[in-house]
Amino acid sequence: MIPHSPAASIVYSLWLRSRLIVGLSLAGTFALCAVAMMLGPVPRVVVGMGAGIAFMSGLALLIGVVTYGGADLSSPESVYPKHAMVFPASTRTLVLAPMLYGAAMVAIFWLILAAAAFRPAGLALPVFWPAGMVAAMVAWLQAASWAPYRVPFLRILMLLLVLAVLIPIGVAGQVHDLHPAASFALSLLVGAVAYPVALIGVSRARRGDGVSSGQTRAAKVVSVVRDRRRSRFTSPSAAQFWFDLVRNVWYPPAITLLVELVLVFTFIGGAKPRQNSFLPAWVPPGLPPLGILLSVPMFVIAVHAIVFGKFDMWTKSVDFPPFLLTRPVSTAGIIGGKLRTAAVVTVLVWLITALVIVTHACLPHSFDAQHSWARVAARHATWRSASAMALVALLLIILTWGQISRSMWISVSGKKWLIHAFPTFAMLVWGALGWTGYRLHQNSTLWRGIVANVGLVLAVAAIIRVLLSSGLLLYLVRRSLLVPATALKIFSAWVVGCGVLCAAVLLVGEPLRHAPVAVIAVISLFVPLFRPALAVLLLHYNRHR
Repeated sequence: MIPHSPAASIVYSLWLRSRLIVGLSLAGTFALCAVAMMLGPVPRVVVGMGAGIAFMSGLALLIGVVTYGGADLSSPESVYPKHAMVFPASTRTLVLAPMLYGAAMVAIFWLILAAAAFRPAGLALPVFWPAGMVAAMVAWLQAASWAPYRVPFLRILMLLLVLAVLIPIGVAGQVHDLHPAASFALSLLVGAVAYPVALIGVSRARRGDGVSSGQTRAAKVVSVVRDRRRSRFTSPSAAQFWFDLVRNVWYPPAITLLVELVLVFTFIGGAKPRQNSFLPAWVPPGLPPLGILLSVPMFVIAVHAIVFGKFDMWTKSVDFPPFLLTRPVSTAGIIGGKLRTAAVVTVLVWLITALVIVTHACLPHSFDAQHSWARVAARHATWRSASAMALVALLLIILTWGQISRSMWISVSGKKWLIHAFPTFAMLVWGALGWTGYRLHQNSTLWRGIVANVGLVLAVAAIIRVLLSSGLLLYLVRRSLLVPATALKIFSAWVVGCGVLCAAVLLVGEPLRHAPVAVIAVISLFVPLFRPALAVLLLHYNRHR
C-alpha cells in the first residue's frame, strides 16, 4: 500500500504498529471468553478475569502506540517523534490524524469485545459509555504527551490529572443512571477539547520549545556541582541510592494516591452500601470497598515491581549505562541501594493507603447503611484485635517490599526476553495451580489428605529454599561478590526477622498455635532471600558480559 497523503501515511504507520497488538488481544480475549462459556460459575469467573487481563494488556499497548509511548515522560521535551515534525505537512494534520485513529481504534476495540466477547460469556458490562470514555482518555493522553513543558515531571502530573478527571465522569454516569448515549456524547465532547490543546503543544514542539530550557537547566546544574567543594555523598553506593530515590521513588505513590482518590470519590458518589449477592449474608456491605482500597498498593507494586531493577525506570532500555557499570561501587552495593529504595517506596505507598482508608472509615455509612467503620472499630476494639491489625499491616508491608525484591533479578539480568517471558510463565503456572486445586477440591478424600499433610509439604519447601539460599550466598562469597561478614549479616538478619514474625503470629493468632510448623514454613517462604541474592549474581554477569 502506498499512501497518497501525509495523513494517510501517519495512519498507515500506526496501523502497521498496532495491528499485531489488536489481533493478538482480540484472539486471546475471544478464546478465553469462549472457554468461560463452557465452564461452571466459579471457573467461569476465573477464566473471565483472564480474558479481562488479555483485554487490558492489549488496550494498554494500543494506547502506547497511538500516543507514541516509550519516551522519557519525565523530560520537558515533547514525546512526539522528531522525524515526524519535519514532514511536509501542517501541524493540524500531524495532530488530527493520530488523534482520530487512536480514539476510533480504542473505541471500536472496546465495542467489539464488550458486545461480542464479554456479554456472551456472562459478563454484562456497559458498552457505550466506556467506549466514549476511553476515546476521550486517549485524546487527552495524546495532548498531554505531545506538549513540551518548562518543568520536568510536569507531564506525568498532567497525565495523572487527565485520568483522575475522566474516569469519574464515566463511573458517575453509571452510578447515577445517566443514559449511556448521554454519557457517550459527554465523553466525546470532553475528548474533542483535547484537539486544540494538542495542536498548540505540537506547534510549540515544532519550533523547539522545551529543548533549550532543559539544556539551560542542565548547564546550571553542572555549574553548581562543579562549584561545590565537598561531595554530598559519603560513598558511591550512597550516590546510587540518592539517584534511585530522586528518579524512581515517587511514581508508585503518586499512582496509588490517584487510584485511591478515584475509588473513594466513586464510593462517596454511589448509592448507600447494599448487600453483595456474591458474598455471604454475614459480610457487611462496606467490606468490599475496604478490600478494594487495600488491594490497590499490591496491584500498583505488582505492575511496577520489575522496573525497579532497571537503572532508570522511565527509560525503555534495560541496559545499565557504562558509567555506572565502571564506577567503583560493588554489585551488591547497587542491589542494596535498590532494595532500600524499594523499602522507601513500600512505606510511602502504604502510608498513602492508610490515610485514604482512615478517611474512608470515618465517612458515614462506610460500614453499612447505619454505621461507619470508625464507629464499629471503636466499639469492638480490643488489645488483641489492635495487635492483630498491626501485625497484618506489617505483613502487608513486607509482602509488598518482597514483590519488588523478588522481581528485581528479572530486569537486572539485562535480558528483554526474560522480562516478558517470566511473568507470562508465572501467570500460567499460578493459573495451572489454581485449576489443579479446584479439581482436587472436588475429590473430598484426596483433598482431606492434602490438607492433613500441607504442613509437611510447606516444611519441605522451606528447607529446600533455605538450602538454596545458603548455597547461593556461599557462592557469592566465593566469587568475591559478597564479603563473608556481609553474607553472614544478611543470613542472620533473615533468620532473626523470620523468628520475630513467627513469634508475633503465634502470639496474636491463637488458632494458629496448633500448627507451628506450617506457620514457620510459611513465614520463611514469605520473607525474600534467594532472589535478591540471585539479582547480585545476574547483575555481576551483566556488568562483565
